Amino acid sequence: MSVFSMPFNDIDTRTRIQFTFLPEFSVMREHGDFRSTFWTYRFRFYMAGPITQWLVLDAGNTERFDQSFDVYYEQDELALHVKAQGAVEEVYAGAGLRFNDIDLALRGSYLFGTAQELWNYSVGDYVIADTFMYQYRGKIFTVGARYRFLSCAYEFLGDYTVENIDTLIELPSRLSVGLYHQFLGGDFELIAERSFWQETYRSPTRFKLAYSKDRIGIAYLYNPWYIEGVSEHGLDVSYALPIYRLGTITFELCSALRSKNSLREVKISPRLVFTFDELFTSR
Repeated sequence: MSVFSMPFNDIDTRTRIQFTFLPEFSVMREHGDFRSTFWTYRFRFYMAGPITQWLVLDAGNTERFDQSFDVYYEQDELALHVKAQGAVEEVYAGAGLRFNDIDLALRGSYLFGTAQELWNYSVGDYVIADTFMYQYRGKIFTVGARYRFLSCAYEFLGDYTVENIDTLIELPSRLSVGLYHQFLGGDFELIAERSFWQETYRSPTRFKLAYSKDRIGIAYLYNPWYIEGVSEHGLDVSYALPIYRLGTITFELCSALRSKNSLREVKISPRLVFTFDELFTSR
């Protein structure tokens, strides 16, 4: 699962198909120096359908880790410029079981991806350029339970291999707890998560507060990283436009501020979500 997501679905007797386009633009600043990146290839797919009254199957994809960055370092005669592009993607399939007010979920994910890093060094009059390619393969599993307004999910047994250098990286287990409540005529959501890394990294606790009413939604996200000293604050707004007898088109604007010491990064991601809830329903 990506951050602040749960393995549950809320479909009834209809099949749901969802497409999400999420380009991203980011600007980094440190001591007056600026770097910017813009990625347009991001795409997310999701599909879920009821098999029986108590069994729902779903499948989809999401980006697990973003490996894209553009950094510059200079000290004395040394100048280093590193530019990378790539990601670790996740393709998942799951099943949901419903028993009155109780929902159970099970999901398995396959992780894969590639990344390319271009390193440019210069020391005095000498210039060196190196290119590194990486390939990733891995897995992770998730279980969850939900009872009325309270939900809980646990992610475990996650790891992936960097095939080019034959290195196995173990992913942290993660516990997520969600609280849902109707408030002032709208829907209130609180999600708290904790990732359990080994001694190499810190184990951060993150949370999300969201409120939606009618077609409008707003969310605040606090997402400290597993790297010491890196924090992230996010603000998302959305507007859902219903399409008669078809589904909805949701416009989202997601922003985040990441910081560590004097380094600042502002990320902006406008998203377009197409949700079709009645594609296979008889008309």
